[in-house]
Amino acid sequence: MTPRRPSGRGGVSVSLFPRLRDGVVLRRRSGTAFRQPADRCGTGLSGRVYDLEDASFNFLKACDGRSSIEALKRRFPDLLEADASAERLAREIAEDPTLGDLVEIAPAPRPANPRQVVENAGLTAACRVAVWHLVSACDLRCRHCYLGDSSAGKPYTAKTALATVRNLHAIGVEGVRLSGGETTLRPGLLRATTDALARDCLPFSLNSNAAGDVSVIIEIFRRHPAYARFVQVSIDGPGEAHDSMRGRKGAYAASMRNIRRLLKAKVPVTVVSMMHRGWLGREAELFDALAGARVRHWAVELPVAAGRWQEGARCLALDREGVEAMSLRLARLVRRRAGAFAVFEINQVLRVPPECGELQKDRRSPVCLHHLGLLTIGERGLSFCSIFGDAFGPELTEFTPSYYGRKAFFRAWNSIAGARVGRRVGDNPACRACRLMAVCQGGCPGHYEDPSTFSGCDQHARMLAEVRLSVARAIV
Repeated sequence: MTPRRPSGRGGVSVSLFPRLRDGVVLRRRSGTAFRQPADRCGTGLSGRVYDLEDASFNFLKACDGRSSIEALKRRFPDLLEADASAERLAREIAEDPTLGDLVEIAPAPRPANPRQVVENAGLTAACRVAVWHLVSACDLRCRHCYLGDSSAGKPYTAKTALATVRNLHAIGVEGVRLSGGETTLRPGLLRATTDALARDCLPFSLNSNAAGDVSVIIEIFRRHPAYARFVQVSIDGPGEAHDSMRGRKGAYAASMRNIRRLLKAKVPVTVVSMMHRGWLGREAELFDALAGARVRHWAVELPVAAGRWQEGARCLALDREGVEAMSLRLARLVRRRAGAFAVFEINQVLRVPPECGELQKDRRSPVCLHHLGLLTIGERGLSFCSIFGDAFGPELTEFTPSYYGRKAFFRAWNSIAGARVGRRVGDNPACRACRLMAVCQGGCPGHYEDPSTFSGCDQHARMLAEVRLSVARAIV
């Protein structure tokens, strides 16, 4: 029942209590050396991230489930109309697309979890997303695995995983991607880790090949509906094209069967497909299979030029003509069958629907800006991406284990972030007068011909930029 109190005018008024929705996180980083709009942000229950002004952040922080709308009106007169009734303000909050994603209205005090809000200081740059290779073991041997056959470090235990979660919460990441190897091979560790992430109010997603038993994934999503966001499954072509890339006969059938099982259990699934010669010309076949399984989000990408793909499987790599042909056929399929997927994207080439508000680099931007807030964690410690490490030497590749103390964790991140912001796109002479700069975005430092001096062109990013322009012209 809604509590009521005397209004002082012979009537009654309603006391309502705004609170952050379960699954929402607020992050404020003060004193960052490299400032970004994301230094103050909120991640909604939808997964969308909103950049916030200080006043908005303070208001959302005050939506703690203890303070009534009347109290918040007195504290935030510039944001809440003094003469508006609590009912009207509650209705406006619920109907606002942003506020409704972040805040709910309780009819009685219902405290929000204080761990949903993290504020810290002294970071070189905001640490936003962690990709955590929780398990190094895998039941497949993928020809394009960017981790390759490098020796793993000390496997995670429940104790070291919990310490890692505490560090991730303290540094203020907005979300965690749990990857491998294959995380489902250690279900006990996966349960303990996701339980800890949910307790510390850290949204998470899972990467899986879905070729084995996915029961633990379904269980985790049922246990943590506010913080478990989606599962990413790789399908690298129809039938034997996928099996060849994944190194196991029958992997395609098993993964497709488990995708249907996950979707039936209401687990959101994103499918990622790597471009390669094995399914060139068979795009419609894979399109039909995924659409028929009711997959709603499909992303098509190029394999990373690292690990096994760099070492021995390049015979399957597409040249520019192949990437363009596959991209065009996929783009035309998506146009003809609008609505088959809620989201469809080709890496740096096409996204339907278009993404709004994407941060664009210019010649003054750090060369690694698009991945500036990304932290990679594995059994050997915190690290850069492998390409960056290969380009600039082993001293920039591996740092302290993720479960050491908070000071060591912060110090390692600041070393990583400092190196990323230490070079600007304009430091590369090849970018200064390039007509493709707005599309290519300066590329990746690890792909330059001479990365140590940032000279030369990133041919990978250039190819994608040229394909993007070709596709745009062809489908107008």
